[in-house]
Amino acid sequence: MNAKTFFITALACVLLALGGTAAVVAWADPLLTAGTLEEGGAALFVNERYEMAGLIRRQPYEDIVMGTSLVANYRASWFEEGTGRKTLKVTFPDGRLSEFDIALDLAYRTHGTLNTVYFGLDPNVLIREDGGVELPEYLYNDNPVDDLEFYFNAESLGLAVKSLMQGEEARTTLDEAFIWDGKHKFSWFTALESYPRPETVSEPLPAGSFLEDAQANMDLVCSWVENHPDTQFKIWFPPYSILYWDKAQREGTTEAILTALPPDATVASGVQSRWEETTVVAVAASYNGDLPSRWFTDLGGRDSADKINTLATYSILAGDGSGAFRPDDTLTRAQLCALMAQAIGVAYSGPGRFTDVEDGRWYAQYVNAMAEMGLVNGMDGGTFHPGDTLTLGQLCTFMGRLAAYLNCDAYDYIQAQDPAALSQELPGVAPSLLSGVDAMTQMFVDSEENPVSLLWDELTALDLSAPVTREQAAVVLYNLLWELGILSY
Repeated sequence: MNAKTFFITALACVLLALGGTAAVVAWADPLLTAGTLEEGGAALFVNERYEMAGLIRRQPYEDIVMGTSLVANYRASWFEEGTGRKTLKVTFPDGRLSEFDIALDLAYRTHGTLNTVYFGLDPNVLIREDGGVELPEYLYNDNPVDDLEFYFNAESLGLAVKSLMQGEEARTTLDEAFIWDGKHKFSWFTALESYPRPETVSEPLPAGSFLEDAQANMDLVCSWVENHPDTQFKIWFPPYSILYWDKAQREGTTEAILTALPPDATVASGVQSRWEETTVVAVAASYNGDLPSRWFTDLGGRDSADKINTLATYSILAGDGSGAFRPDDTLTRAQLCALMAQAIGVAYSGPGRFTDVEDGRWYAQYVNAMAEMGLVNGMDGGTFHPGDTLTLGQLCTFMGRLAAYLNCDAYDYIQAQDPAALSQELPGVAPSLLSGVDAMTQMFVDSEENPVSLLWDELTALDLSAPVTREQAAVVLYNLLWELGILSY
């Protein structure tokens, strides 16, 4: 084969490959650039930044709801039910304001005047410098030459092939596209596991640290309103996790964040369905000194203070309502059940388990929940004795069961122990207490394989029949959650 023939053959192969790529992409249309998705129709959605361009161009809508992943779980149908108008959801994970600006500009170019734009403006997006656009801008402009990049693109080909090969089970309706609320389990355990808590800084950031970037970002948002006077804009700050604000507190950015929010913005404060309107100024004032301390007032210089306050931060334990913890008060059996139930986030609404635990008593749901789960047991005659003072032996027993419930390794360890061997290792301990005492004093080991006790003193210095104080119970619970890896600070 001479050079000319080789060149022609190679060129033909390249053109054939490019043509094949373009044909597959055009046929599969993985980014929905050529047609609309019919009502109730399903498609393969994998990358918002690529697929959103086609949706904005082709789908019918009068309203847009847009934002970051905090808005991704909203369904457009919710807005349509309330307004009677077709709505398109436009979301970009960790989106930049410049990206929303490009998307909104495309919507106006292709659909004319919009009736309403709903925009969830994250405080984190508002205060940061716009670091550039991650959108494939060739999909969002009107230059037909740039469309070639879509058809002759390895990522487009990969999406097209994936779209053709995936079955119907991989496809979702547009209303369910890009949501993540059904893909993850949520609890304070999982939240804390993925939260690297920062060290507390010695000096907070100056209050005006974010003002310049916030002003530039708000100028962009205001330009939308000014350039589209016939559109109604509804802009709000999505609620952030308490861990975000914990991080801000420890990094010294809370005041700077609140200062960056518009002073006349209406904000809400509360939990679940109990929200009250307030102002940024009022919230900022609370952070400047009026916010009640999360630290108990009566722990003084106790070694246990940090552990107890950490548990209180996550609503696992509470004080007496006046800001005091009363660490030296003894703990009742009912109070321990409440402590354990709050630690794992469970309650109970079924029939009562004990004759002396009356329905309607504040502790009934907690005692019954713990009994239902096998973590506590009653006394003779079907009673529980909720008001009896808890002993150290009982605390070890109940905490050992909690460890086995929370962790498979702990469960296997406890099940593998030989009572006869334990009685020799723990002389003087009643047979009924052996398992729990062993779990609290010998189940966990340090880096050198030495046993780590979760108790506040050496076992030989403690009396298993002695009453347990609130401080002691809190320390044991904290140590257990720490060793299980549930708490990491």
